[in-house]
Amino acid sequence: MVAITPDILVVFAVILVALAFFATEPVPVDVTAIGVMVSLMLIQPASEALASAGMLGAPIILFESYPGDALSGFANTATLTVLAMFILSEGVQRTGIIQLLGAKISTFTGDSELRQLGATVGVVG
Repeated sequence: MVAITPDILVVFAVILVALAFFATEPVPVDVTAIGVMVSLMLIQPASEALASAGMLGAPIILFESYPGDALSGFANTATLTVLAMFILSEGVQRTGIIQLLGAKISTFTGDSELRQLGATVGVVG
């Protein structure tokens, strides 16, 4: 059985806070996601500074080769795809085309949920 280390507890706490922020949205979701990443990047150097000052028993090590491992996610195509989707969705929302399209679909479909579903699937693909 794996021992519960302070490193594991810190990551677990960050995940719990992130889940609470994602569920309640006190700040936008993208700000929460960036905040989680930044907090995970800052925990290791902060704990090393506290350990060298004698305020912490041992530093919390989250990455094998800091900061290379911490920033390696930016090289992933999935990360760039999600970023592009955030940018596209914000742009489409600001143009007002979503509201216009919704109004057109609702006049066409009326109150029928089946027709609304069919129209949405037809438009989205």
